[in-house]
Amino acid sequence: MREPQSVGDRLGTLVQERIQARLYTEVADILGWPARTTVADTLRAGNAYVRDALAGEAVLTVGGPVHEWREGLIDGVVSAGPLECMPSKVAESQLFHAAEEEGLISLTVPYNGDPMDPDGLDNFAFEVRTRFERKCVRRSRGLAPPRFPLPPEKTAAV
Repeated sequence: MREPQSVGDRLGTLVQERIQARLYTEVADILGWPARTTVADTLRAGNAYVRDALAGEAVLTVGGPVHEWREGLIDGVVSAGPLECMPSKVAESQLFHAAEEEGLISLTVPYNGDPMDPDGLDNFAFEVRTRFERKCVRRSRGLAPPRFPLPPEKTAAV
């Protein structure tokens, strides 16, 4: 059971939330970003892949991208986490299932301080860009965006 928060703690949390919301709104207006994904939306989307009992980073790491994919806000996700971090490993395995079931492609990058081989990231970026361009061409022709993964016979056509 959580300990009750003091008035000072609640006030500090409220001030932090207001500052964060204001800064996001200011930057979002300039950059044309959509509204922030809420924690509730993230948890709802993540619960399709991560059990409620696994509260913490794994459900957030999976749920945020899944929600934004379903809303059409992203075309792929890069997940970075410490090498051998269990929540990161759980998220990686569930993002694999999200790719199979929903078409959300992902790249998980475990880090331990060593330099990263850029080839994997380059290949992933190329795949995301290709999918994005295909989606834009379909949209410009008045067609629905493609659902991924496409059947093999459909991959050559846009």
